Amino acid sequence: MAPPQAAPAALALLGPTAVGKSALAYALARQWPVTVISVDSAQVYRHLDIGSGKPDAAERAAVP
Repeated sequence: MAPPQAAPAALALLGPTAVGKSALAYALARQWPVTVISVDSAQVYRHLDIGSGKPDAAERAAVP
């Protein structure tokens, strides 16, 4: 995949739970210098790891 000519100001990934939005966001962040901002309400609660599709600590640490 070739890098885009001009990066958009913001890119929103929308969809139902557990379809791969976070995985795609982290894959994009490994390819281009972007910052991932999660706005999923279930992912902001500490210790709510089951059923939330929350990326693990290693994934979160790999990208800004």
